[in-house]
Amino acid sequence: MAAKSQITVLSEKSESENLQRHGSIRKVLHSLVGNDSLLGISARMLDRPKQCRVEDDLHPYQDYLREYALISEYKMLCQHHIPGLYMIPSANAGHVWFGVLFVRSGLYKGGIFRFTLLISDNFPDSTPPRVIFENKIFHPCINEETQELNVSSVFNIWCENENHVWQVLQYTSKIFYEIPTENSVNLIAADLYNSDIEKYKELVGESIESSKQSLFKRNLSDDAHYFRFEEFNETLHYDARVTLKSGQCRTNSISKRALSWINEGTLKPCSISAESIAMYK
Repeated sequence: MAAKSQITVLSEKSESENLQRHGSIRKVLHSLVGNDSLLGISARMLDRPKQCRVEDDLHPYQDYLREYALISEYKMLCQHHIPGLYMIPSANAGHVWFGVLFVRSGLYKGGIFRFTLLISDNFPDSTPPRVIFENKIFHPCINEETQELNVSSVFNIWCENENHVWQVLQYTSKIFYEIPTENSVNLIAADLYNSDIEKYKELVGESIESSKQSLFKRNLSDDAHYFRFEEFNETLHYDARVTLKSGQCRTNSISKRALSWINEGTLKPCSISAESIAMYK
């Protein structure tokens, strides 16, 4: 009887330990949320009446979910390869992205326009991102006082399942090649574009020159990810310039052997054979 009782106690103990394991959830999220376990939250979610909001208990994770949404948006932007556009999120705030646009043709050819993309804190359930240029740009779609692009004329209602940040940035680039005058915020620019194109070109030229003159300024932001440019230095930049113009990447001097390569079927680092390495050279 004593042996049978001991076996029963051990069985109950083993079953109790199994119930306490949370599986893969434990690897992703912290086990405590507001002094409550994930198991307790899950049980309440199952028993919760339908009129109660699930968001009440998920609120502690909203910041992480929004961060994942921003990472996803940036990945989509990288996949679309908008010509002449360079973007990077701020080192200090994920809702602030720095951008620079190189215009390669049209009336604004030669312009190098810096701007900041401001994303709402409650993204993606939010208003469209804001695009604010650093320099004064003469354009029908850009506010003359604030230098903010009129994004709402195209994205008047932001739908998280249909609209994405890359679409806003694509529109930002497009206005310098196909100049729209409807829903203008700079009425003077719109009127000149339609009535006196030569005068319009003159004022656009001033915007282009202004963007070039301020390109090398370093006191605009102390953010580590802010775009910074240096004037051409023959000693430092000549080789890179030749490579870029040739359109060929110099990879001969780069070793293709990765020190972490692992032979298939093993877990030992650097276990790949010399014959296998030679195949990649």
